[in-house]
Amino acid sequence: MAKPTEDKLLEAVEEHLAIKRVLADMLELGIDHDQFTPKLSVIKGEIEHHAREEEEGKLFPKVQKLLDTEELEALGSEMLSMFETLLEGSPRKNVPAETAQASALPSP
Repeated sequence: MAKPTEDKLLEAVEEHLAIKRVLADMLELGIDHDQFTPKLSVIKGEIEHHAREEEEGKLFPKVQKLLDTEELEALGSEMLSMFETLLEGSPRKNVPAETAQASALPSP
């Protein structure tokens, strides 16, 4: 059985996947489709919950306690570099393929 921390990590992975699946649907629909706005509302709620409550409210404070200022700055620089690299490509084109299968579960 997974530990509470592992459970939260698995939950976060599933939340990311659920959000990506709605995004994949939206990319196929186009903004004029009658399901686009409802899907946008769903994704807004999911992101607000995940980002604000889970990441900003719980995860980030834990990371701040575990890492010193230099480590946090290095992590921030690494994340910014990864973000910029992703923007150079077309990450939206990857979304449908990234959501085709369920998340991999850890081995028992």
